[in-house]
Amino acid sequence: MKRYVAIIVTAVAGAYLAAALTLTSYMAAADTCTEVCIQVNDTSSHPFVTVRELNRDLGDIMNHAPGRPLSEVNTYEIEQRLAGIDKIEDAKALVLTSGKVLIEVTPMRPVARIFEGNKSYYINKDGKRISANARYHMDVPVIEGRFDRMNLRAEACLPLVRYISDNPEWDALVSAIKVDSPRDIILVPVIHGHVINVGDTSGFVEKLERLKIFYRKVMPEKGWSYYDTISVKWRGQVVATRAKKDRKAATVIAEDIDESDDATTMMPTDNALDGKGFPKTPKGNVQPQHKPSPAVKSKIEKPV
Repeated sequence: MKRYVAIIVTAVAGAYLAAALTLTSYMAAADTCTEVCIQVNDTSSHPFVTVRELNRDLGDIMNHAPGRPLSEVNTYEIEQRLAGIDKIEDAKALVLTSGKVLIEVTPMRPVARIFEGNKSYYINKDGKRISANARYHMDVPVIEGRFDRMNLRAEACLPLVRYISDNPEWDALVSAIKVDSPRDIILVPVIHGHVINVGDTSGFVEKLERLKIFYRKVMPEKGWSYYDTISVKWRGQVVATRAKKDRKAATVIAEDIDESDDATTMMPTDNALDGKGFPKTPKGNVQPQHKPSPAVKSKIEKPV
């Protein structure tokens, strides 16, 4: 007897569920779309993708959907149209019980802008390209290079970009990265007059530590425009090339740096032109002995 009761109860419950689903589907089909809302999941102060721009991209849907039966609002088409925009990582279109269509968008997050010849585009953390145009703009590090002509992809520079961005003093110093070749990656500082060659992408943390020593101990003595190129591409060395206006012939000055040495290893010596040290500045031209920090732009000035 109990077995028959269980079977009857199950059958009734199944019939009720089927009827409820059919009725709900019918009511939803009969309902009209009250409005279409776009929600961009981006908490940054300067969003890369805005609701206004998405409204423009979805123009006909945004204008025609309100007031139409919900059954005629193709949420799949909305998702596919948004998926075709390279600036969007994910998009979902949901129909709510209130009759509202909610579109949730997660945008791509650019981490660098690439200038490659006459082309320009953004890349995200995975190296995916994002087209650049006036409608979409974000203030991110700039990398310049003809990556289409060299055996190096732009995303190979991202570890260096992230390190610079995560360290306030370097982030304040470096204005752009220029890639001349896989072994000649150039940092362009906000301090005009010289550039920094870090070589390839390996060991850049140790290279920048050597550069920091050079900045603190040599540049205040020699002046910020005394050298046109500072290279830290070779292990344990800083090689500085004097600016053309300050030299009669091409002169390269190098200093070996042991990682265990302190900053005094970079102080100028009397060996002016033998390649073993930095020449002393005549007393009348000695620069102020302050120790500028790359993080403080306003305190770093060219010597008069």
